[in-house]
Amino acid sequence: MSSPPVSRDAHPLEALSGEEIRAAVAAVRATGRLGEAARFSAVTLDEPSKEHIAAFRPGALPERRARVTIVPGAECSVIEAVVDLVELTVMSWQPRDDVRPALLFEESFNAIVALHEHEGFRDALAARGITDLAKLQIDPWPTGNFAIPAEEGRRIVRCLSLIHI
Repeated sequence: MSSPPVSRDAHPLEALSGEEIRAAVAAVRATGRLGEAARFSAVTLDEPSKEHIAAFRPGALPERRARVTIVPGAECSVIEAVVDLVELTVMSWQPRDDVRPALLFEESFNAIVALHEHEGFRDALAARGITDLAKLQIDPWPTGNFAIPAEEGRRIVRCLSLIHI
């Protein structure tokens, strides 16, 4: 095991450092339970108990855990994991099926690119006199689930468009 990224100067409620975030992601990846499509939606401090906070003394190695939210792929699910940043081990692993995770930046960007490249979309814009896509703002918004069969098991975004004149 490599040395923990936890600083003896860190207060138990201090935000995770970049090194702690990288260590949490590495510990999760080291489980071998994620594929290439997995994305990390959030890596945040898993707050210690009130008792641990009250017992904390500066200079002592604090209890530090990271709560990690993972989008494993295109399906509608997330994984919630907790990583012990002192031991560099995954303490818990909870798949949450039928959850539509937050829309990630990468997914928003991909939706915008897909519309820019879609011939039917460009043709519809041209029919309305819009040919300069640089003036087009596309805002991907996450959707809920309206029990439409085409939505089942899929992550879908609806894109709002605005033209800047």
